[in-house]
Amino acid sequence: MDVFIYAPWIYQKGGAERVVLDLAKDLNAKKIFTSHFEPKNTFEEFKNFEVVQVGSIPVAKSFASLIIVSLKIMFQKLPVDKNSILVVSTAGFGEFITFRNKTSKTVCFCYTPLRIIHDDVAQRDYFKRRGLLFKLLFQLFKTPYVFFERLAFSRFDLVVADSLNVRKRLLDGSLGKSVVVYPGVGLVKPKPIFKKYFLAAGRFITYKNFELAINSFITFKSKVGSKSKDFKLVLAGSFSEINSNYLSSLKLISSERSDIIFVLNPSEERLKKLYSECFAVLFTAINEDFGLVPVEAMAWGKQVIALNQGGVKETVIDGVTGRLCYDEKDFAEAMLKLKNSRKSFKACIERAGLFSKEEFAKKIQKIVFK
Repeated sequence: MDVFIYAPWIYQKGGAERVVLDLAKDLNAKKIFTSHFEPKNTFEEFKNFEVVQVGSIPVAKSFASLIIVSLKIMFQKLPVDKNSILVVSTAGFGEFITFRNKTSKTVCFCYTPLRIIHDDVAQRDYFKRRGLLFKLLFQLFKTPYVFFERLAFSRFDLVVADSLNVRKRLLDGSLGKSVVVYPGVGLVKPKPIFKKYFLAAGRFITYKNFELAINSFITFKSKVGSKSKDFKLVLAGSFSEINSNYLSSLKLISSERSDIIFVLNPSEERLKKLYSECFAVLFTAINEDFGLVPVEAMAWGKQVIALNQGGVKETVIDGVTGRLCYDEKDFAEAMLKLKNSRKSFKACIERAGLFSKEEFAKKIQKIVFK
């Protein structure tokens, strides 16, 4: 039976795009459909699949554009056979493709239902950056969105959540039951190299909360002795012009310090080298759905200092493969304590082995083709 995949946006290098690639490979997908495709800005591996853009939706996230996105996806008809399997990759909006596309088996791979509606922590952070008008418009948007969202999810034959955290959001949002399949990372055989820099990796977008990494690092540097004065912080990840204001604010916080380095849109090889040689990884995302970065860090034998919230609580073992923190002070203290600690190298690698690409392939094939 032919398998087709639909993902609303494929235009950057992020965890969702990695999972789409894994789904396409593991399920031997015939085609990947998307409504916004930027091949130059996403992973090169997409060239190994037939990616077809159907329709066109904006990337901008104003309320007007989100209404347009919702309607366009709702009315989009995909050129797929009714006897095929359709796998929908979604973190919001993608589920609307089910209204005009019902196949023999329709599967949802959910990174999260739309966070601004279903994640109170992310919602509070989002609201504090905006004014009263935004809150009023949000309430007008929320009611119809939730109504159609529930209808869309009811049309899936199977919903797969990428973590227990996301499964709970789905249940709390009355979007039905789901099974959990953790995304996987490629396992490597790293050497215990620990250079004097902390790595914060991920897309340059507000909820990744890189300002916490910067402020914690500045606090850390103010407390360490002369032996550690040459420690650096490297912030590396996918960048899109739509987030230019956020990047500018991060550079303002860092005050053009020579020990804080920005690496925009690094190649896969550059990113692997950063993981392999860093001292530890800082993961500051707000209530992250699952979080591939902590697992990737552990695969390279590196401890993770992370916020004690979201999916990271399912992957990082506090005090063994990293530290789970609550604020800037906790982060700085954890960085100080890890300063000369390399004992967890093997434990991190073993922990990452539970979240391998092989395990993901085995579980997703069994579920989808059952």
